[in-house]
Amino acid sequence: MEKEKLGALGARNKLKSASRSREQQHQQLHALVVERKLALERLRLEYESLKKVEQEQQEFIDQLILQQ
Repeated sequence: MEKEKLGALGARNKLKSASRSREQQHQQLHALVVERKLALERLRLEYESLKKVEQEQQEFIDQLILQQ
């Protein structure tokens, strides 16, 4: 009987440990997703800024060509 109780306690502890481990992994993955979303937004803004610079430079080049 005592052996069965110890086995049951061991199994319950394993389940609790696995549950905590999954929760910790979930939190880590969530933090990674948030981090990647922030990086994506930063890169999107940088891309839009570079597109604007490219457009301005192209307009300047076009004006120079028209003046010749």
